[in-house]
Amino acid sequence: MKKALVAGIIGMLVAVLASGCGGGSSLSQKAAGNASVGGSLPALSLPRAGAAYPDGVAYAQSAELAVAAAKLPVQTMVYRFVDANLDDAGAQSISSVVGVGGKASRDGRGWYFYHEGSRRLAIDPVSGKWNWIDEVRMWDQPPAVDGSIPSDADAVKAAEAELNRLGLLKGGLAFHSVTNATVSSLGTGEPGVPSDPDAKTISKQVTFTRTLAGFPVIGPSRVIVGIGEKGSVVGVIKATKDTTPYATMPLRPWSDALRQVLASDSQTDISSSAVSAELSDVQLALYEDPGDSSIQPYLQPVYVFHGVSILASGEAAPFVAVVPAMAD
Repeated sequence: MKKALVAGIIGMLVAVLASGCGGGSSLSQKAAGNASVGGSLPALSLPRAGAAYPDGVAYAQSAELAVAAAKLPVQTMVYRFVDANLDDAGAQSISSVVGVGGKASRDGRGWYFYHEGSRRLAIDPVSGKWNWIDEVRMWDQPPAVDGSIPSDADAVKAAEAELNRLGLLKGGLAFHSVTNATVSSLGTGEPGVPSDPDAKTISKQVTFTRTLAGFPVIGPSRVIVGIGEKGSVVGVIKATKDTTPYATMPLRPWSDALRQVLASDSQTDISSSAVSAELSDVQLALYEDPGDSSIQPYLQPVYVFHGVSILASGEAAPFVAVVPAMAD
């Protein structure tokens, strides 16, 4: 049977964790480089690899956009990332707590790796990000007994219990969503796609995201817990970094950021076949760079614009566009 992971973000997160660098994103980009705005902090670079940015999109602005913009702050807290700088004992402690044994190996970057059967643990000692996965029970083979995968509600309870045990359910981390990893002879099973009636759920991925001072932290920052048969934990992906408040700093005018969006210079998931779009909302968020603090030392604010595009087919499709929010 073919494997189909409904939670597509999982694969991206594993790739980021495995590479230890600020790599890909499923978002579109214009031919030019990454969007960035300078200031007293290092410029925030938003990865925008993916489909080509549509040319000639006719943008409109709803009345709701100005209403939302009027609620935006003019300054906000910027946070500094705090490196974990784990030593051998620190890595071994994580290995013991998550229950993946074996002798540690290290690669050229200094990452720790533990292998025990189908269970794998990788630890970035600098950032403190880590992931352990039972590759068979999380993403490969469904349980032998049908109906042994818990409901979404029970999966969330099991995931929260595991995060409490690990001491991770803190610092604004909260439940976000549940998706399924499935196997199907057709390789389908994504939401909205007709699937093989014989498709089986391998596990549920329970995703947690965080907020700081009321603002959502976006980017690849999240914690994902894999829940398998009878509520067993089959993996944990910790793709968050610790932070500490740095300074309250001014924001650029939202209208400047809007001009950047209208100039097709933003991180966005708008379809390459979009012919028109209407922007209806803008919010402030914090963007966590996927790399360690040597790449970007600060958790910086971004403007997140929401809208609906009209595709060449006539179909309406929601999209977001993200632009750095720091003042020059």
